[in-house]
Amino acid sequence: MKRPDLQLLTNEELVARFRQLALDKSKYLLDSNTRAVNRDYEKMKGIEEELRRRGPEARKALAVLLDDEDLRVRYEAARRLLAVVPERALATVQQVENEHFMPVSGEAGMTLLALENGIFKPT
Repeated sequence: MKRPDLQLLTNEELVARFRQLALDKSKYLLDSNTRAVNRDYEKMKGIEEELRRRGPEARKALAVLLDDEDLRVRYEAARRLLAVVPERALATVQQVENEHFMPVSGEAGMTLLALENGIFKPT
């Protein structure tokens, strides 16, 4: 989906697409489908950029995903919310790491390490 198309969607519609992309990522990683992971990364990035363009309140729309039943969905949302709702997002990343469900728990652990070492700075 091209960026102009994203501008036509509501925040809720963007959140729903983001959730589906996160769910798809889990499947693609299990299938070792790198091409699909990379393609959907760009789509997810586009959604993130569109919400960012709309301002902090729009970005907070992703916060509903912090309570999602799927670990991948929670992690992907939390990583993007670290600058907007830092305490809640950080707690979610820590919870995902503590689940010890690979590969998403490993990614969460790496995010925490990158934050601790100052390699990753949420914006």
